[in-house]
Amino acid sequence: MLDDPDQDTDDARILANMASHLHCLAEDAAQVGATVSDLTAAVGPLLGPKNIHDLQKIDTLHQSLSDLAQLSAAMAATGEQRASALQALKLSATRSLVTQISTDPPDHQGSIDFF
Repeated sequence: MLDDPDQDTDDARILANMASHLHCLAEDAAQVGATVSDLTAAVGPLLGPKNIHDLQKIDTLHQSLSDLAQLSAAMAATGEQRASALQALKLSATRSLVTQISTDPPDHQGSIDFF
């Protein structure tokens, strides 16, 4: 059975839409992170190390959503545009989605990548 070129176009459109949606979610996560940061500044001394570690997951969520948006945009692109978008991935966990074939989710526990 031959590949359906219309299916490829539909898939690219879906991936582009998904990239846009993920970007919006990443921006929402960044806003939540900023709000939480403002609130924790006021109650900082009351927070223990575990609380702070848990709150840092908001930044990890933001970074992951941003990178997944980039990956989705790359998957929707072709040629040099795709290669460039893939090279722009910032997180090792996201890059591993492209370079490794695995059914296991990436292990994010205890690791934070700084942009």
